[in-house]
Amino acid sequence: MFSAKVRGCDRGSGVASILPFIKPEDGSFDDEVTRNMGEAFNATVKIIHHTAQPAAVYANIAARIIEAAGRGECDPARLRQIGLSAVERLT
Repeated sequence: MFSAKVRGCDRGSGVASILPFIKPEDGSFDDEVTRNMGEAFNATVKIIHHTAQPAAVYANIAARIIEAAGRGECDPARLRQIGLSAVERLT
């Protein structure tokens, strides 16, 4: 489903709290991409923290970020926007 390994992304750092959402079928990501996905996920969660959200919303945010990273997106800001778009589609 996603690329086996995405390389060449060298930006920022972040806590990879997205790890619980990555499934084996998502493929594998190098450390930098995983940090960028975690940074994007954490930033998205921080933006929406003031609203009560069911667990499914966080899973959807993570899925969108993971899918985009699997297609080669590695910029944390763009990944965050993709995560936020998942929330906007649900509201």
